[in-house]
Amino acid sequence: MIHPTAIIDPSARIAENVHIGPWTMIGANVEIDEGTWIGPHVVIQGPTKI
Repeated sequence: MIHPTAIIDPSARIAENVHIGPWTMIGANVEIDEGTWIGPHVVIQGPTKI
């Protein structure tokens, strides 16, 4: 589930069952694998793989 207020760069690769909380920003060159939970107000910039 990706919260509607989260901002996700179109180039970020997010697996199917990832939870992204409100007001979180995911930048370019970010890859998030299955089962990951990211809370509110988080900023992740690439290059990053979780």
